[in-house]
Amino acid sequence: MSESTELDQIRRYLRPVAEYDAESDVHLSVYRWIPVLQAWLTGESLCGKSMEQGPLPEGTAVSCERCEEWRPKYERMLAPGYDPADDDPKALRAKLARIRAEVALMCDCCGDNRESMGRIRRELGLDTEGYFREDGEDE
Repeated sequence: MSESTELDQIRRYLRPVAEYDAESDVHLSVYRWIPVLQAWLTGESLCGKSMEQGPLPEGTAVSCERCEEWRPKYERMLAPGYDPADDDPKALRAKLARIRAEVALMCDCCGDNRESMGRIRRELGLDTEGYFREDGEDE
């Protein structure tokens, strides 16, 4: 059984691809199932260059620096469960504000571990007054 018959036809994958000139760099491209053609196809490279159709063998080293710069973003976007809101600054700020409010509430209820709560509040940019002992204070 070939690799393409084992892949999930709903998902997209990153695969190494070759430029038309065999002496050129190895790039990355999105590999996906095209239902109309009943075939797996690759598109242009992540850096925008036209490529030969079809992926190179899995594990082929990518030599294009621009494709490698784009790899983390594409891997994140192509991962199962990816939510576009994870890359939306407005949605991320709202999520951070909600988490800060929840942590502030938890910190207020958790007086037994004030130093840890103070550190967490400081890392989140919340008020830390009363959460840290001043040097020289009794325990």
